[in-house]
Amino acid sequence: MIKSLKYKSTGIFILLFFTWANLLFFRYNTSAQTINNSITKKLLQLPNAISGFTTDQLGNIYLISAEGAIKKLNEKLDSVAVYNGVKQFGVLTSVDVSNPLRPLVFYSDFSTIVILDRFLSVVNIIDLRKNNFQQALAAASSYDNRIWVFDGIDNKIKKMDEQGTTIAASADLRQILTADIPQPQLMADRNKMLYIYDSTKGIFVFDYFLGFKKHYPVEGWSSFTVQDNGFFGVKDNKLLFMPLAGNTLSIEIMPLNTVKKISVNNKLLYFLKETEIEILNLPQ
Repeated sequence: MIKSLKYKSTGIFILLFFTWANLLFFRYNTSAQTINNSITKKLLQLPNAISGFTTDQLGNIYLISAEGAIKKLNEKLDSVAVYNGVKQFGVLTSVDVSNPLRPLVFYSDFSTIVILDRFLSVVNIIDLRKNNFQQALAAASSYDNRIWVFDGIDNKIKKMDEQGTTIAASADLRQILTADIPQPQLMADRNKMLYIYDSTKGIFVFDYFLGFKKHYPVEGWSSFTVQDNGFFGVKDNKLLFMPLAGNTLSIEIMPLNTVKKISVNNKLLYFLKETEIEILNLPQ
């Protein structure tokens, strides 16, 4: 009798496991099919080649030229502002438009941050070297209109104001991380957390008090994007998604053959191709 119950319980467990696995596969396979069959919402033709782009939560698109100029398009795809770049700061490293009223442009070669207004006019220029940042590797806007900076010399995350004064700093990451110290390509403030992405070491998550919370071993992604429910990125010509909750398995959403870069914002997918940007609705 006991042996019979044991086999019965095992059988129920196996049945439940395969039912769960099939449901999971169906859910994300359906999502992939939905995306592949989605009707393009908008198609933006690009008269000139661009090296990159980003998007904000209001539906604005920021086209970035190889020379470092930024052109802002509104949700109707009309050109509304231009930032011509500042050549003496070298190659543009990143553009953070998480606050559309206060875009942040970062130049790592010269450890310089340029703060813009919504018309892409320069509001402030911060020379991090004058404020004891010896090797600024990444920068991002914070939730309270301050600035996060990763200092690669002392391996600390620092929070500063627009005058360049450090107002908070983490401990030396060599003392608190068991994984290798990140050399980040990107920082993002979202979901009441700070995310640091290193394409060779993964995603490192910190709270607003700069306490380490979690490490996701996600490597080799480009176009890394943080959303409310998880992370999007591109690897091996595939669009991937990793949910914030629990597991460390990335899910393939769809193949990408001619896409150079992607952006995800406000339930929209943006695909940069050679001569156009395709905009699709993101399936729920």
